[in-house]
Amino acid sequence: MGHHFKSKNNQIALKLMEEKKEIIINFRRSKPSLNDLHNFSKKIFRNGIVYSVFLIHICKPEKYPIFDQHVFRSFIFITKKEIVKQPTDIKDYHKYKDFVLSISRKYKIDLRNIDKGLMSFGQFLANPQKFL
Repeated sequence: MGHHFKSKNNQIALKLMEEKKEIIINFRRSKPSLNDLHNFSKKIFRNGIVYSVFLIHICKPEKYPIFDQHVFRSFIFITKKEIVKQPTDIKDYHKYKDFVLSISRKYKIDLRNIDKGLMSFGQFLANPQKFL
């Protein structure tokens, strides 16, 4: 995600994360709810949901799968047979997280491999002509 942090707003977010490093470490050690983590991350990443969830993921990677527009597109296509561009709010992540964790438990697949598969499929759905 480093290439995304070149804009002025994202540089500010990086500075905030550095300043709040102890708070992030404490979140990582504690047992906050997803909503607590999300509310905290919104203080650093004010726009969108993907970076906010990324911070949540790096705090608790085993509990909160990584999330972006591609895996979300795959999830929606698999569950609703629709193609969407990107998630809109934390409710989208809640649904995605439950979906991914159920796959991981049922088929005993680690979250990273599920992410790789959904990412590839989501990229295909975004631009099938590129792959054909």
